[in-house]
Amino acid sequence: MSQLVSFSDRVVVARLDAPGKSAWGPKRMRIYTTFTFEVEEDVAGRGPSRVTIVQPGGRVGHLAQITQGYPSFKVGDRLLLFLRRSQAAYRVVGLSQGVFDFHINNGRKIVAQKIEGLSFIDDAGHPLLFERAEALSKIRALFAAKAGADK
Repeated sequence: MSQLVSFSDRVVVARLDAPGKSAWGPKRMRIYTTFTFEVEEDVAGRGPSRVTIVQPGGRVGHLAQITQGYPSFKVGDRLLLFLRRSQAAYRVVGLSQGVFDFHINNGRKIVAQKIEGLSFIDDAGHPLLFERAEALSKIRALFAAKAGADK
């Protein structure tokens, strides 16, 4: 969690309301997909009420480009996102490591890391799992400590 926060400019709870839009990048060498999320809560950092995430991969016409390790998103997803500013948009920190789902498990509100398309040496890639309140409190504390260290 501390590494995710250390590389993040912003951490939000957000919902994807529309499908991503894919298009060719410069020189038609790579396809990029743009996702626009509605921010429900700023957990750490501040910014606009909508965040745009751009990542490699997607489909344009009959051609598709698959990029391993990047998160996939579905309309209606409500997620905890660790974001880093990249030019005019954001990127998810740590590929899919910076995306968490919300669940209820035995009456407890849980956030669970959505590790997709990633593998780790020595089977160290178990998803992080926290109670929601604990996770948000820890993120805020780590972000505040980071902000204090940056001064």
